[in-house]
Amino acid sequence: MDTAAPAAAAAAPAANVAPAPVLKYDDHLKLGLEKKDLGNNAFRSGNDHTNEAIRYYHEAILYLQTIVRPPAASGKASANDAMAASLGAGAGTGSKSIPEAVKAEATSNLIAVYSNLAACHARNEKWARVIDCCNKALALDPKHVKSLYRKGVALARQGRSDHALVELRKALDLAPNDASIIKEMHACKSKERESNERLKKEMGGMFNRGPLY
Repeated sequence: MDTAAPAAAAAAPAANVAPAPVLKYDDHLKLGLEKKDLGNNAFRSGNDHTNEAIRYYHEAILYLQTIVRPPAASGKASANDAMAASLGAGAGTGSKSIPEAVKAEATSNLIAVYSNLAACHARNEKWARVIDCCNKALALDPKHVKSLYRKGVALARQGRSDHALVELRKALDLAPNDASIIKEMHACKSKERESNERLKKEMGGMFNRGPLY
């Protein structure tokens, strides 16, 4: 039995597919802020929702970065550039077309999202990730107090009290009455003293073990 359909019947008419809408910088900002708010709500809902908050914050970063760091006209494309291109950012978010007020709002919120993401990783005790997120926030604003504080806490939890104190002192200079910073500094100094005392005892013991041969 011949089951081959006639060529004319087999050829389906081309569908009229509407092009995907191009998202402009105001769309990116709106979506970024929405994702940030969803992340905040998830974080406030407790430990069980921390990973949900992390996902929303990552999505917020992707939108906000297309404004703060628009895709380069040339050179190697990054993952964020690819995201921006898929959203039509090339047509709508060129750096020359974005008002300074919008860039400033996107930047301040991107800093906050990085710092909030650091708080999520701190809750999960992923200290290296905390430091990475804080560094990204501080690259945009070296005087961001929460990021300096959270980086200091993460360094302290890694046992790097001397480095932690450097960051915490920077934070305290900017917020001299912040009780959390002061408390963490006292804890770091106490650990540093304990470490120094322990080292002295160990070194002293080495020289009290009888004559050398």
